[in-house]
Amino acid sequence: MAMTDDTHRNNLDWLALRYIAGELSDDESCSFEELLGTDQSAREAVASAVQWTQAAYAVEHQAAQAI
Repeated sequence: MAMTDDTHRNNLDWLALRYIAGELSDDESCSFEELLGTDQSAREAVASAVQWTQAAYAVEHQAAQAI
């Protein structure tokens, strides 16, 4: 069964999030870093993951200050 574009994108998004969170094994990190060297979609997924985590942190930080 072929991977759909949406499934591929979701997998990249999940891998990127795990990568920036430091949750990938050494082997997974190496493989993902190789992919980053050749796949623009993977690089975009990392950029999006960074943006989303920064936005989540900002909301959490703002909420904590409001308490």
